[in-house]
Order: sequence, then structure tokens, then C-alpha cells
Amino acid sequence: RLLRGFVRDFSHAPRRLRELMSANDREGLAALIHSVKGSASYLSSRALFAMGDALEHAARTGDLDHIHRELPRYADRLERLIADVRAGIEALRAKTSASSPNFDPQRVLDDIHRVGPLIEQGDYAAMSILEHIRNAVQGTTHEALAQSAQVHFEELALTSATAALDQLETEL
Repeated sequence: RLLRGFVRDFSHAPRRLRELMSANDREGLAALIHSVKGSASYLSSRALFAMGDALEHAARTGDLDHIHRELPRYADRLERLIADVRAGIEALRAKTSASSPNFDPQRVLDDIHRVGPLIEQGDYAAMSILEHIRNAVQGTTHEALAQSAQVHFEELALTSATAALDQLETEL
């Protein structure tokens, strides 16, 4: 979940960093680099964190030479990290899918009924059931709805999460 959030939140960051550099938007650069830097720390990417720390300082102090010299390398490193995280997610998904039992619509319906009240309460326990639902329907036409429900719940869009599960229930 943490890794999917990182990819979702920062997949456009390398392009955006380059745009901000071209526009000499030091404030925008500092803010975006600060956000990436925080995520780099929880992903244990020390090199990206250190580069980001120096670039954030350069943006805040107006060291445009440092920014123009180092930001392209930073954006490239961030793109590689995002690609690596995506690959890791896919490998984990494939492993989970290979070890999951065959698709059982009734079990998914049972999970939908169990998770509904938890979502309404904003109870984080819903997350593991939503993950189970997503894994159960992986590779089917229902996968996008299950993923949508999970993403909405992660973003605390509880009504949207419930609506996606209602639609999934109808389709099953």
C-alpha cells in the first residue's frame, strides 16, 4: 500500500521537477523536493534523500547553478526508483496472484458485506479486506473496481469507496 501510494503520488514528479527548473520556480522546486525527500526517507533511499536535501537547500538559497547541474540527475534517479518500485509491486502482485485460490465470486461478495460497515466508520481494518478483495479479483474484469475502492479508501473518500464496492457487488 505504501509503495502504491509512492508511485501514485510521485509518478509525475520527475517531469514536474524539470518543468519547475525550466521556469526557475525555486519555491515550487523546494516544495516538491521536500515532499519527495520525505518519501525517499521512508523508502530508505539515502542517496535520493541526500541529493534532495542539497537541492532543496539550493532552491531555498537561490543556488541556480547547483540546481541546473544536479536536478537532472536527481529526476533521473527518482524515475529509476519509481520504475523499481513499480516492478516490485508487479512482482509481489504476480506472486500473490499465483498463490491465491481461484476466483470465487461468493467469497468476494461476503468480503464486500463485511467491509461495508468498516468503510462507513473509516475503520482502518477495512484496508486488509479491501486488499483481499483486490487480490481475489485480480486478472478479472472486476479488478479496476476493487482497486478503485481501495484507492478511494486510502484517500479517505469513503463515499466513493462504498460506491465502487456497490458497483462491484452489482457486477458479481
